Amino acid sequence: MKQLRLIALLLALVTAFAAFSTVTFAEEPEGGRTVVEYDFSTMDSLDAVQIENPHAGGTGQALEACELSDGRLKLEAQIDKHCFVQLLDYYPAIKSYSDYTVTMRFSFDTTDSEATNVVNQRAGIVYNLTPHESTYSWAVIKADGVYENSRYSDGNWKADGSYQKNDKLDGGYSKDKEYTLTAHMKADGTIDMCYYDAEGNVIGDAAKGIKNYRSAQGIGIYLRACTMYVSYFSIVENGGFNPNIEKKGTETTALNFGTVADLSDLTGLSVVNGNVDNVTLTDGKLTVAADSTYHVLNLLDVASVGVEGKAWSIVMKASFSVATEMISGESKKMFGIAFDVDAENKNYSTAVIRAKGDHDMNSFANNAWKSGTRNWDVSNVNYYPNHEYEIAVIGYADGTVRMAIDGVLATDVMERTALTGSIGVICRNGTVSVSEIRVYEEAANEIAYIGTQSSGALEDGTYSVRFVAKLASAKASAAGFTVRVRVGETDKTKAFAVSNLYREVSGEAHGISLSYAANDFAGNYLLAQGIYGIPSDAGNVTFTVTPYYIQNGETVTAQSYEVVYNAGSLVSQTAVSE
Repeated sequence: MKQLRLIALLLALVTAFAAFSTVTFAEEPEGGRTVVEYDFSTMDSLDAVQIENPHAGGTGQALEACELSDGRLKLEAQIDKHCFVQLLDYYPAIKSYSDYTVTMRFSFDTTDSEATNVVNQRAGIVYNLTPHESTYSWAVIKADGVYENSRYSDGNWKADGSYQKNDKLDGGYSKDKEYTLTAHMKADGTIDMCYYDAEGNVIGDAAKGIKNYRSAQGIGIYLRACTMYVSYFSIVENGGFNPNIEKKGTETTALNFGTVADLSDLTGLSVVNGNVDNVTLTDGKLTVAADSTYHVLNLLDVASVGVEGKAWSIVMKASFSVATEMISGESKKMFGIAFDVDAENKNYSTAVIRAKGDHDMNSFANNAWKSGTRNWDVSNVNYYPNHEYEIAVIGYADGTVRMAIDGVLATDVMERTALTGSIGVICRNGTVSVSEIRVYEEAANEIAYIGTQSSGALEDGTYSVRFVAKLASAKASAAGFTVRVRVGETDKTKAFAVSNLYREVSGEAHGISLSYAANDFAGNYLLAQGIYGIPSDAGNVTFTVTPYYIQNGETVTAQSYEVVYNAGSLVSQTAVSE
């Protein structure tokens, strides 16, 4: 009877949605890649440790000691000075999508309790560190037992979401205790902090939701008015980075300059603007040295990119070099992708990074720049000389484009002003080195399963699930899901036609709270179907989900996925073999 009741619930309900956006398959990060790990108890010297800038913010050297002592890194700070030891220049720390955890085991002893206010005696992790500009954030334990997070910038401590002061640690502070501090730098722009004792017990409440101003990439150790002993320090990327970008379709065109012997082999090469003498092949890269003139090269002609209704991606890996003294305040030093190039009329669109540290998209036609999508204050993009960036232009079937840098989608969308399919590179006031260009293409209309969400087990003894797919074009006359449900020996199938398509929708229904944006999944529209009231005690429930659309009388189906739930928890999710 339970199975019959379940099937009746599953197949009776077709529900319209108020909302949704990025699919998250798990609340906690999966696995991780160790970026750096220092176990000082195993070291005979500090030769393998990248210690930089041991000083007090802007005042020069301020450490009395920075040495290996009895299997620990010993650091001794001058009284009442904010002191730092940078252990890593971790570039991804400034990225909005980065998710990583810093872990440190340490103890500390106050240096002069009579001469120094006890609350100034502290030790912990420093991050967002730009030492010579004296900007930084820290997470510390104080000698009075309080633990705290704060941010210093522009000569002031900031009383904003980056500040959090917490009650004292369980048992208070003791110089004889070794503490473990973990700082989880989350992709949502917040930080969760937690302290443990030597036995691994949590001491004090975890500090959660602290605002992280990703202003710099320096990470290391902070101390003030104390002698500190660090036994372990590590940074782990939580499951790698998940920028929520997928390349559109399959790779159809690739140009790897490491395999090109001579410029004459580049049959698609033409100079739209600039000087051909400044174009060379150097160390397996196409190098363009540009002066103040815009240098625009056409390299590829991909016909389908110039067809209306197509979805595609152009991905370029390149670095850029300008004189350091010329970076500050400059916006005319740039490099990036040129697309929709019309060589005859010298028209083109661009997606560029500027040495100033911003990026934009724009179009040049009839000897004038159009109104593009310039982003002057983007916090997740910084320019670093000779860093190889992955720049992408994402083209959608509705004729709009977005830019992505190192996997991060820019906010704004730009309308295409031309459809040519010609692709190349642009640079100005510097030297760009391009290692490869790849083009991915997708059919004019394509449907694909994205993922699933669950409410988890609810108090009423049921749970709800939701399936989501993307659709490239709204020209379809109908769309939906065919869902096969198997519980024990019961096996039922039903088609669910959705009544609406969405670009971006969000909301809460039946215990599921989430939001989706179609562009995050290289699609133009979303469709979704929910199934609610599933008994939590039904055991394994297997759904075979097949998204479909109907266009010109023809039904097109996507890859089917088998999704297994038990009591509201996702057991597995796998593509069904043909």
